[in-house]
Amino acid sequence: MGKLTVFEVVFDGDNVDVFSSGEVVNGYIRVVLTAPKDDVTAIKLKFKGKAHTHWTEGSEDEEESYSASETYFKEKIVCWGKDDKTRRCLEAGEHRFPFSFKIPDIPLPFPFESSLGWIRYKVKCKIDRPSKFDHHTERLFTVTGQPIDLRAMPNAMHPVRREDTKSVCCLCCETGPIITKASTDKAGYVPGETMYVSGTVENNSNRRILHLTVRLKQWVRYFSSGGHSTRREYNVINERAPGCEEGEVARMDWKPHVIPSIPPTGPQGCRIMRIEYVVHFEGDVENTPFDANVYLPITIGTVPVYRPPYQDPSGVIVQQPTSSGPPPPSYEIALEGLQEVPSKSGYDYTFGKLMYAPQYPTYNLPAQPPAWDPMHPPPVQDPTYPPGGYPPPSDPTYPPAFGAGYPPPGVPEGYPPPSAPQTYPPPAGGTGYPPPEGDAGYPPPAGTQGYPPPADGEGYPPPAGAGDEGQPPPVGSEDHTAAAGGGGEGSTDEKPPAEGTEVIELEKIEIS
Repeated sequence: MGKLTVFEVVFDGDNVDVFSSGEVVNGYIRVVLTAPKDDVTAIKLKFKGKAHTHWTEGSEDEEESYSASETYFKEKIVCWGKDDKTRRCLEAGEHRFPFSFKIPDIPLPFPFESSLGWIRYKVKCKIDRPSKFDHHTERLFTVTGQPIDLRAMPNAMHPVRREDTKSVCCLCCETGPIITKASTDKAGYVPGETMYVSGTVENNSNRRILHLTVRLKQWVRYFSSGGHSTRREYNVINERAPGCEEGEVARMDWKPHVIPSIPPTGPQGCRIMRIEYVVHFEGDVENTPFDANVYLPITIGTVPVYRPPYQDPSGVIVQQPTSSGPPPPSYEIALEGLQEVPSKSGYDYTFGKLMYAPQYPTYNLPAQPPAWDPMHPPPVQDPTYPPGGYPPPSDPTYPPAFGAGYPPPGVPEGYPPPSAPQTYPPPAGGTGYPPPEGDAGYPPPAGTQGYPPPADGEGYPPPAGAGDEGQPPPVGSEDHTAAAGGGGEGSTDEKPPAEGTEVIELEKIEIS
């Protein structure tokens, strides 16, 4: 009988194994025999995309298993022979059997590997022998799942800050509090990008802070088919810095950390696993059962926000759009490196070990250390406009009047009109609206701002006898108070949260 010396799946295009939804995968099956093999009916391929979770809980006597599976696609292809029982002879030598398979054009998650669950895309080849054990070979590949575009995330460029206060009790005597503060330079990152973390531990207790620790944690929640779930956490980054004595402050200023090749937040398209990321900043308090810490939630994406800094005259660094995008990513193997994946077909008749690691888009972006004091971050600005809401007149990258993004937030639509370009942007401290001849429909409706000062000439105020239509009510009148939204029965000084405000609740870590 012919001895099988080579049996493998080869992809076209330098054997690259990274594909996207809707892409056609072309390649061939390579078989090398030292002698003819006359007991073969067919050579078959099977492409499959699947997610699976499995874990156990309880003691050995009362152990219970939980699991779930999702299949995204499955297709079989006959590369040689027929799907029947007829025996055929495969001659000695090298053979190449081409194949072509189109990945379904549907939302697919990125691949993922862990001890409790995985998302895998696999091609499995079989030499079908009806009277003997079949020969198998397998290959895993990466599908670039749904993109996580940080440009569509409103707060991706905003710093994340948290603060917490704890008190230490010693022999029933409470000492001063330990105040922990930490921040990241922004809320969204991609692999290959530099994340900056800053934090302080103000130690008013009578205990030492042994050291500071910064960890990037990956929280993965696994779900079973019955709705049960469990969570595991994995440290992606783990670094230390010196602590401090009692009555002192331990400080870490903008420590840089390069995000490694890790799966994005999500994964989008998978219902049985959920991946989240937090930055854990911790001060190790001497001889206590607790530590001073805060958690900063961040998002790991696949498409970065690429905005070189614009230096505003006020000295505040503001991010502005740019016409050129970031360089394309490379695909790097996951942080854990290559791992052996057991074959269900058994080792005796599976050709070679299956070594695999998912690959994730990784960018080579320049590091941009924050220029502001981490304890005094700049006010949050709209990413389209520098402070004040108007683009600098000399900057052509900002939208013109009535262009995309015009008018700036909070400005009535249509002001200033194109007929009064000299008023754009308005003078500092003034209302800045053009005189009546500048635009039809002027002045604005009653109760709004935007009337020009008397110096703007004819038409202000309206001639006597013209009535008060279109005029704002006198300051101090009941109508003025109502228009301003204040006073009256049931009024309150409290303001509801701004629309779009995200409230994040972090759950307690329980390793189950």
